[in-house]
Amino acid sequence: MELDKQDLGKVCLTMNGEFNPTISYEELCCVYVEDDSALRSFISRKPVPAGTDIYDREYWQPICYGGGSPTPSQYYTFRVITTPNDATVLINGVVQKEITDKAGTVVNIEVSKDGYKTYTASKTLTHDETLRVTLEKEAVETFTLYVDTVTPSNAVVKLNGSIKKQITVTRGTVVKVEANASGYKPYTNNITVTSDRHIDIVLEEIVVVYNTLTINPTPSDSTVIINNVSSIGSVSKNYPKGTTINWSVFKDGYITKSNNLVLDEDRTINVVLEEIVPDEFTYKVNPTPSDATVEINGIKQKQITVAAGTSINVKVSKRGYITQTFVRTITKETVENIQLLVDTYKLIVRANPSDAIIKIDGVVQSSKSFDFLNTSDNTIKGTIEVSKDGYDTVSQEYTITYGGVKETTVEISLGSNYINITPTILIFDSASTTPQNLIVDSSDSWTAK
Repeated sequence: MELDKQDLGKVCLTMNGEFNPTISYEELCCVYVEDDSALRSFISRKPVPAGTDIYDREYWQPICYGGGSPTPSQYYTFRVITTPNDATVLINGVVQKEITDKAGTVVNIEVSKDGYKTYTASKTLTHDETLRVTLEKEAVETFTLYVDTVTPSNAVVKLNGSIKKQITVTRGTVVKVEANASGYKPYTNNITVTSDRHIDIVLEEIVVVYNTLTINPTPSDSTVIINNVSSIGSVSKNYPKGTTINWSVFKDGYITKSNNLVLDEDRTINVVLEEIVPDEFTYKVNPTPSDATVEINGIKQKQITVAAGTSINVKVSKRGYITQTFVRTITKETVENIQLLVDTYKLIVRANPSDAIIKIDGVVQSSKSFDFLNTSDNTIKGTIEVSKDGYDTVSQEYTITYGGVKETTVEISLGSNYINITPTILIFDSASTTPQNLIVDSSDSWTAK
């Protein structure tokens, strides 16, 4: 039989005499305090650290009071339990739901929560007490703010940021009223709603005085930009008096001019641009296909910067395409797009007789085009076949050479597979005295008699 031993700690009461706040106590210690001829006893709930107050309910449980009626030296605990449970409780102005204080202390209680009536009360501590407070919901008063008329009729009315002309809110709500219309000064007002209310809104019309701004550029095809709006050539526009104008005039190859002003009268501005005379220009080639080789002055490069007036030699090439070579005289910044054409070759077959059947590479056709884009070989070979009933079929090979003749013509004449017998055999029959020519197949055998 095994013996199970467990340390249960302290399991019985001990009498520890008069309470001494400077020492610590174990669990289940009984102590007393004497004050104004009143004797009070306490038992420790758990180990008590030194310096703990005897009225700290976390550690000490009162078990009895001796003496007569309560005296100011006695302590009691007052608790508040609320419905709803998240209501705010103030006891003597401090947010708390429980207080322990001397007998005779006046406790002021306030319980509050939005949407509920606030509860207030006062209590005098004469014993431990729990107060249960159920708050009463407040009656909600609502009122409606109406916008009855608005001038002009197309004005947009907003109440608290939403487009509407009436709103229902609780008493005391501040409503932001806005109204806007093109050509009118905007209306804004904050109204505190304490009753049903009707308002009319009349917007003040904006009277605009206009002035004309004219800009004449030289060169005449320069770009004119006024307040981020661009146009070509002379510009004349009306703007409200007092408008801030930002303008600029530019053209490639010229120095841009710009300025700003406040337009308070009609203004005409003549702008003459100064030409830019650069020392050098850059010439660039964008080839198609993009991997084509570009040579400028014999050097593989796609762009070059040279002095103004310089002539350059340009070559653009790629296998399978027709090379382009040309000369350019550089007088400005230039980007030139060069598209190479596919280098094609053509085979043409002519037959005699003309109605013979021509096949190139097994396909009935009298001509065929070739390119070298998808092959690294410099030759393309194939076969030609020409045939016709009654003629010997002719077959022969052809060769197309890269960089060679662009168009090759092959003429093929067929020979008859029938023969004429010479001298002509003359045939006479009993019905005719006219001799007749006879054409016979070459496979036939004939013997002269």
